Amino acid sequence: MTAATTITRTLCGAAAAFGLRARDVCSQTRTRRVSDARAVAAWLFVNLHGYSLTRAANYLARHHTTVLHAVRRVDHDIATGGPLRRALTDATSIMLEHSKEIERCATQSFKSSSPASASDAA
Repeated sequence: MTAATTITRTLCGAAAAFGLRARDVCSQTRTRRVSDARAVAAWLFVNLHGYSLTRAANYLARHHTTVLHAVRRVDHDIATGGPLRRALTDATSIMLEHSKEIERCATQSFKSSSPASASDAA
């Protein structure tokens, strides 16, 4: 799987778990639902794909310390059975198993532009 595909699948999986579009996850919106989706995407980038905090932050249009906080927040919910634990499971399932949903999300979210350009994906 290419880096661009990994980025798209991760953003779309996290977004779909919260009923959002991938571009919402990369937006400046700070509502709880968007922020939780962003935290799940950050956790997936860092813990599932092994991206550095800086690289994950670039894809999410955030600072690396914000990504660190998000990853710690998801880790806490995993340990305590919080709501992001279920969302993480849903996002991972969507990301790995539901290619039609990912395709639809990618088409809706990235028609005009992508948060990660081809040069970022390399």
